Amino acid sequence: MRSYASAVTAELGDLPGAAVGIGLCDAMLGTTELIRARRPTSLVFVGTAGALPGSGVRIGDVVCTREVRLGDAALALGLGYSPRHPGALAGRAWGGVTQVVVITNLAITTDPALAARYAEAAQVEHMEAYGFALACERAGVPWSCLLGITNEVGPHAHAQWLENRARCEAAARAAARE
Repeated sequence: MRSYASAVTAELGDLPGAAVGIGLCDAMLGTTELIRARRPTSLVFVGTAGALPGSGVRIGDVVCTREVRLGDAALALGLGYSPRHPGALAGRAWGGVTQVVVITNLAITTDPALAARYAEAAQVEHMEAYGFALACERAGVPWSCLLGITNEVGPHAHAQWLENRARCEAAARAAARE
C-alpha cells in the first residue's frame, strides 16, 4: 500500500498519510515512525520547495526528486571539510513530472552567494527530502518526492512562499493523485 508524507498536515491535505515534521532530523525520525506504524509498500513525500538560481525551475512547477543530496554551507563555501560526507540518494520517477536534483540543508538559504554555490550541484532546495529519503532507504521502502515550487531561493523566498504556498501545495497533491 502506498502512503504519503509531508512536513505539515496542510501540505498533505486529504492524501492518506502523515505529517513527519519540519526539517532534516524531524523528517527522518517521523518517516521512520510512519514506516513502522503503517508498513507502506512505497512512500511519497508531498510538499513545497524553492528553485535554485539558474535551474530553469519556475514558481508553480511541480517536480519529482531524481536525486537528493545533503547540503552544508561550510562545505559549499570551502570553509570546512567532511571526512565522509553522505552520498546522494536516488528517488523514483513519477509519471511525466520533471525530475530534479534536490539539496537538503538545515536552514532555508537566504544568501544569494550560497544559493549560487548550491545551484552548482542541484536545482531545488527542500528541508526534509534527505531525511525522508534516508529513512525510506534504511527501511527498504521505495520513495518519491513531489514538490510544488513556491519560491526562488534567496532573500525573498519567505514572502514568495507565503504568496504561493496554497496553490503549489494543491498542485503537488494533484500530481500525487495521478
